[in-house]
Amino acid sequence: MKINGNCLCGNIQFHFVPKSMNVHACHCGMCRRHAGCASMTIDSADGLPVVTKGKDLLTTFQSSEWGERSFCSKCGTHMFVTVPNFCYYGVSAGVIDEEHTSFLELESEVFIDKKPPFYTFFGERRRMTEAEFLAMIFEGTEEGAGTTDDGEACKDESIKKITEDL
Repeated sequence: MKINGNCLCGNIQFHFVPKSMNVHACHCGMCRRHAGCASMTIDSADGLPVVTKGKDLLTTFQSSEWGERSFCSKCGTHMFVTVPNFCYYGVSAGVIDEEHTSFLELESEVFIDKKPPFYTFFGERRRMTEAEFLAMIFEGTEEGAGTTDDGEACKDESIKKITEDL
């Protein structure tokens, strides 16, 4: 299923194919600063979303040695989070077209031990602390390098850079 989305001002439009209709919330400090609260993303199955309008307005900021965040330079909407070393491409759940939001389900929360006390998401789901999440990432990977679903090694250095910035 192809999903469309756009920024607040509508000047950036895109589409992508999600891996699933699951939303993942991250409570780490970096994501909270970027999103203004928990970051809520949907995994893209095919790498970066295809920007069909306003590519010149899409600004990408390297937020750490391992991660990048993209936003609309006109309205400031937070669009994408990427971790190329881990082959992760996330789309902010809030930017997809309304017609698809009823199919979304909050599947997991990570860095739950970093979540501030002023908000809580209702319902049962997988919740992982920083240590549990990082252990899951490193488990089964050779020296921490990420791989794609078809087994090809991801580009760049080790995912271990992730821990340096959290």
